[in-house]
Amino acid sequence: MHFQTVNPQAKIVRVIKGEIRDVVVDLRADSKTFGKYLAVNLPDANHKILWIPKEFAHGFEVLSDDALVSYTCVGKYMRDYDTGIVWNDSTLAIEWKTTQPIVSEKDRNLQTFAEFCDKFTGI
Repeated sequence: MHFQTVNPQAKIVRVIKGEIRDVVVDLRADSKTFGKYLAVNLPDANHKILWIPKEFAHGFEVLSDDALVSYTCVGKYMRDYDTGIVWNDSTLAIEWKTTQPIVSEKDRNLQTFAEFCDKFTGI
């Protein structure tokens, strides 16, 4: 679940080929939905897009054999502030559909939601 701690980015996500399940987590400390997630299926057939506001973590899983996903980011990418929360965090309890996900080493080693809460009061 990726986000940027400085200069948070808003994103527009769409699927050009295949289908994904896109997941966003509210990281706004003052929000009534702080720490809650929303999952949305985005198949190429319906041409829907997902707007992800600033201060939300974002990740997705591919539900089809393969997928081509397009992102438009609003805001400057800042590598030194690019971070995230581990995809299988027990506090967030995201119900993933994929039983054997392929997860990068970087993403396997991200912080937990509790560690995020200890470091930040909101981004």
